[in-house]
Amino acid sequence: MNSRWNLFVDWFNERRHPGEPRQTITSDDVCEFAQALADGEYTGIKDYISTVISRIKDGRLLVDSALELDRLTRAQSRISLLTRNIKPTKVPCFHTPRFDALMPRAKAIASLWFFTGLRISSIISIFPHSFPVWEAGEGRKWKKLIITDSKANPNPLGPEERQVPRALVEKVKHFFPVDRNFILTNILSPLKTSSHTFRRSLAIHVRCSLAAKGVTTKPQIKRIPGLLLTINMILGWAKDSEEFFNYTSDHSAYKTFT
Repeated sequence: MNSRWNLFVDWFNERRHPGEPRQTITSDDVCEFAQALADGEYTGIKDYISTVISRIKDGRLLVDSALELDRLTRAQSRISLLTRNIKPTKVPCFHTPRFDALMPRAKAIASLWFFTGLRISSIISIFPHSFPVWEAGEGRKWKKLIITDSKANPNPLGPEERQVPRALVEKVKHFFPVDRNFILTNILSPLKTSSHTFRRSLAIHVRCSLAAKGVTTKPQIKRIPGLLLTINMILGWAKDSEEFFNYTSDHSAYKTFT
């Protein structure tokens, strides 16, 4: 339990500028810590958050108001959508009927999220200006997306880039920015899933698309020059990472997911 609390304390202190007076902890801090753990693909996140909330209450470290205590209690239930004790590699992929039932703004954002496989911290850092004005030489069918707040390897400080279909960009860019509460309430809750669904679904989609072309095994994928490197760049993993194979070990269960 001490290690979980110490991780939170280190994270909390790192967010302060040198010489800045000590801040009082708020429910937003706990939500952001949960998000940071989710982005780092920690397992057992629910236990981390339970420990942190318990220590905050016991030590009276929360902003001293009944309203903030109530916010923390309600936040804990929302955080559960991010902190289910399910390995990211086993998170279910999209459930189409639930996706189709999303409200228009939520569906547009979820569509971009699925196409890019971004982490939740990157999604909430997207603004209309994250899609640069068309430049000479840029393909007409594709649009560049630049994310400044990135947890991607090998450049965790960003910026992170994606190529997105221009038609999709035109449909979604005016819906940004979006905050974490909107995502939890209008996307993750209706889909009954976690933020890892989008990264996992994209990875499965790539693996199934390769299988449809006859590239089915790990050795086959690794033998194609630059293929695994490109996949890792798309999903924000280190250049030599093999996490793709962990995420898609059950790809045969999604044969039509292309």
